[in-house]
Amino acid sequence: MGERTRVYSCCSKDVSDKGCVHGPHVFYESEPEILHLRHAFSELSGSVSASSSSASTLPLELLDVVVLDCEMIYITGGMRVARVSVIDGSAKI
Repeated sequence: MGERTRVYSCCSKDVSDKGCVHGPHVFYESEPEILHLRHAFSELSGSVSASSSSASTLPLELLDVVVLDCEMIYITGGMRVARVSVIDGSAKI
């Protein structure tokens, strides 16, 4: 029995390779309208929870600019998002 090797399910490349650079899951869209066609935006109503561990809610408002910071962790199944922080143009969370 040979040694097991882990490969990416999308391109069958070894996990030590750089991974995909072409494919349906690798893309960059600079126009919001085209991105919306690829993956439709969801419209939220009411208020959204500030965090899963907090009972507080924030009023929903449209923002011109937001900054997203995604903290990633490595688990046996690969990289996963551990926490997403969102800050508006005034540096308010």
